[in-house]
Amino acid sequence: MLLKNLIKATCILGLVTAGATAFAEQKVMKIATWLPAMHLQNSGVFPKYKEMVEQATEGRVTIKLEYGMGHPNAMYDLVEDGIVDASYTYNGYIAGRFDMYRFFELPMGEPIDVQKAAVAMWKTLDKYYNDDGEIPGWEGLHVAGVFFHPAMNIVTPEPVKSFAELKGLKVVVGDKTRGDIAEHYGMVPVAMPAPKVYESFQQGIIDAATFPYEAQLTLRQNEVAPYIMELNLNIGHFTFVISRDFLDSLSAKDREAIMAISGEEFSRMAGGVWNDFNEDTRKTIPADKITKSDALTAEFKAFAKKYNAEKLAEYEKADPKVREAYNHYLDLLSK
Repeated sequence: MLLKNLIKATCILGLVTAGATAFAEQKVMKIATWLPAMHLQNSGVFPKYKEMVEQATEGRVTIKLEYGMGHPNAMYDLVEDGIVDASYTYNGYIAGRFDMYRFFELPMGEPIDVQKAAVAMWKTLDKYYNDDGEIPGWEGLHVAGVFFHPAMNIVTPEPVKSFAELKGLKVVVGDKTRGDIAEHYGMVPVAMPAPKVYESFQQGIIDAATFPYEAQLTLRQNEVAPYIMELNLNIGHFTFVISRDFLDSLSAKDREAIMAISGEEFSRMAGGVWNDFNEDTRKTIPADKITKSDALTAEFKAFAKKYNAEKLAEYEKADPKVREAYNHYLDLLSK
């Protein structure tokens, strides 16, 4: 009996030890995130990515989100410096670094399927800018995917019914293109990361902000700026990057597995999460909170047509292939 119990105990200990060893060997990809836990990036995109990673590596690699890591414009630096293994940010927050890709954020004046846009952007980057794994702006980093916020509107604490009423308003813009749009309509552009906007509305520091519908819930804008002027200003891009040192620390099998779910696959997944959540949120907004008209849309589209022509000519001077790249992106987006 004693021998039987000893054998049983030894077997149990062996199983526990094996499990502990397997757990100890599991690699954890630490991802810095600057958006709140409730935001769809953290509650929707990254849980799906965790599933993708664990499935691809048969559980040998997982992810862990690290909150409170600083300003969104420092996220790529955290990865480059080895403080975290991966991160993402909105490229419009980093002045100058990604100006060559401003053609992706040119205004269209209509809703955009940002899942299609994410895949189209990835394919365009891969075709025109990928030089054997190095993409300008993210040198030394593995670009694991790109995605967009949905089309931006103007949110305000009180209803705004016309372009004339926008004049003089201090508006959070988020990128150079929306800064140009704001100035065209007489607004005062303000640079500020999205998580700070709620408090700034409360304190009266700003009068308006540019946000997609999803932000009414994920950033609680409905509590401080429940009125929306629907203009579909533009969509702006984010990039998710992984440290090459982290990838090199993995086995060849797991490194290849992570690479296989990068690029188009990650972009399609992340774009789908943003697109679906935005569409679902749009349906929850009371009609009396939304200002929308054919006249407003037509006026903005007329501005956008002229603006885009001028900007493409400007961008082409710095990058001769930009017009071809832009047309390729639009072609993919239309399919």
